[in-house]
Amino acid sequence: GAQDGAAGAAASRTRESARRPRGAQYQRRRTYRIGDVVGHKTENWIGVIVSMDEECQASDEWIMEAGVDRLPAGRNQRFFHVLPHLPTDDGAVIDEQMEAKSPAFFIALHEHDDWPSLSTAYLAEDQMYHFRFNAPQPGVSCGQELMNEIGESDPASPVKNALLGELFTVYSRGRYGYDNRIDDVTFTPVANSLWYEQQFGDESSRDESPQREGAAASGS
Repeated sequence: GAQDGAAGAAASRTRESARRPRGAQYQRRRTYRIGDVVGHKTENWIGVIVSMDEECQASDEWIMEAGVDRLPAGRNQRFFHVLPHLPTDDGAVIDEQMEAKSPAFFIALHEHDDWPSLSTAYLAEDQMYHFRFNAPQPGVSCGQELMNEIGESDPASPVKNALLGELFTVYSRGRYGYDNRIDDVTFTPVANSLWYEQQFGDESSRDESPQREGAAASGS
């Protein structure tokens, strides 16, 4: 009787699995968490997840410019704030590479952070895959040059970024650990430039005003 019951339960689970839509099975396998190392499916870069949203929280302007509505699941899917692999401390190079990733948010590490930065990319789940060494993904562009760079620099910590130590503690078994500092991180849409000016003023006008004053003094 017990064997018959177990066999019946197993058969029931099999039938239930067969009825479950393939999309649901696929979605269940794609589990992303903070600290996971992920790659962009069509661009040759990797990064680590800092935070996630259940649906797109970027500005309408960014959504249009990024072509979010052309993705298979559009804006109604999970989106992830990803700190990219940027193995340099050259500010000009970092700015150039981040601009190419079209950042959607300013990131502030805590409420007293005086200079929120454009340091994370914003990716839809459709655009990501779990990055694994020596495990190529079908349909994914991951150049050998990037793989060599990561492996040679430090295979024990694939992502290099100046902010990494501010957000994560240790890398182990394919993902980064973190502490309660991650809870203090906030994101503000880049389109909300009024917020930035209210917080920090117009940086360009501050930089130019001493030059104008100097020119006026010399002219007099």
